[in-house]
Amino acid sequence: MAIQYQLEYRDGFNIWHRHVMPYMPQHMHRNIEIIWLKKGHTRCTVDLIEYELNAGDLLVVFSEQLHSYIDMMGDLENYALIFLPDIPIYDSVFANMLPTCPVVHIGEDDELERIFKEAFQTTFKKNIQFIEGAKQGYTSILLSKILPRVPMQEKKLITQNVEYRLIRYCADNYNKPITLKNLADEFGYSPTYFSRIFNEKFKIGFTDFINSLRIQEAKQLLKQDKSMTEIAFACGFTSIRNFNRVFKEHAEKTPSEYKKHKTTGDK
Repeated sequence: MAIQYQLEYRDGFNIWHRHVMPYMPQHMHRNIEIIWLKKGHTRCTVDLIEYELNAGDLLVVFSEQLHSYIDMMGDLENYALIFLPDIPIYDSVFANMLPTCPVVHIGEDDELERIFKEAFQTTFKKNIQFIEGAKQGYTSILLSKILPRVPMQEKKLITQNVEYRLIRYCADNYNKPITLKNLADEFGYSPTYFSRIFNEKFKIGFTDFINSLRIQEAKQLLKQDKSMTEIAFACGFTSIRNFNRVFKEHAEKTPSEYKKHKTTGDK
């Protein structure tokens, strides 16, 4: 499956206790993602390296690390914590460090499980302000228990990776005219080299990847009171005709149909 860059991030703090673990292709986002596998087995990749994830293992993925879940085996149970890294007490860690290895075995931990369960139960509270405050509090407590167990290294050792820099550049510039030649000029490699990275490593053509970023942005702008022309040009399309064609290829609806369905609540 092709790589995905998720521009539409989950807001705030999200905590789950799940008995499934959905298959996810290669993707990146700004969130921190922590999975504690209680039962079962899966394979995952982080920054294009494959890892085994067994019962008792903890997976820690920092912002904009490329990752995927390949397959799930056995009777599954896991806790998941996904949140934006805007936590002042840990901002220097998230800004400057990355896990040396994203998979750490912690085995059974009754205290950690109790905190996860209590945190998950807050999602059923009716008071919205209470929920968000409690989620933030529980997230800080969970991080205080989890992060000391995860060996860290300086982020600059990873972010020099050309694949990471390539995806980051595309995510920052998809709404501008952008070509393989632009990438070649920016990074000092040939257009052919970057074309091969997209096709062989990311399993998606360069143009399709840029268009996928543009369509994600367009879906967000369609929720606002903007004209189709404004949206098309804001996302990097050079004509309404091209915008309509590409949008339908990716969303199986025209922009107008998508906007109507989102407005009326149809699926």
